[in-house]
Amino acid sequence: MNAKEQRRQDWHTHIEAYRASGLTMKAWCSANHCSVEQLKYWLYKIKGVSSSATPDQKTSPYSLYLLPL
Repeated sequence: MNAKEQRRQDWHTHIEAYRASGLTMKAWCSANHCSVEQLKYWLYKIKGVSSSATPDQKTSPYSLYLLPL
């Protein structure tokens, strides 16, 4: 595993811990010695990786408005 993959895995673990904690972002970051900005960045990055891994599950926003003929 290269450094980039290791960092992503580390942050994935941190995000799971944050979500399980029930704390606010500010409280969790204070307790875990990171900035709120770092946590927000990695939440965004992990979300992007997760959603791009399953493109078949995406739906078009327009499909919600289609009416049968």
